Amino acid sequence: MLHNQPHHQAAESHMHHIPSHNSMTKLIDVESPPLRPTAAAPPTEVIHISLAEITGGYIYDPIKCQQRSQRMVRVQAYLDRCNEKHNQLMNQVANVRLYYKQIMYS
Repeated sequence: MLHNQPHHQAAESHMHHIPSHNSMTKLIDVESPPLRPTAAAPPTEVIHISLAEITGGYIYDPIKCQQRSQRMVRVQAYLDRCNEKHNQLMNQVANVRLYYKQIMYS
């Protein structure tokens, strides 16, 4: 989920809200368990990143350059996890569809 709104509002917000170049997007860990009031687990890792940071130009400061590089690696890993999760869910959907087809036509 790329927005901090509830899931059902996320698609709606895409249509009505065009983010500015510097607006921040929250990347929430796709593998995190649902939030529970009694959860003793540490909070989900959230990466705040702006489009300007992703598309920004050359950084002359080597420390800032390294920091941005590390953040980009974390964002890439996040996207990889999202793709993996998406593939798992699509496989589950395909299996459920196959299961119901077999029931309906047997």
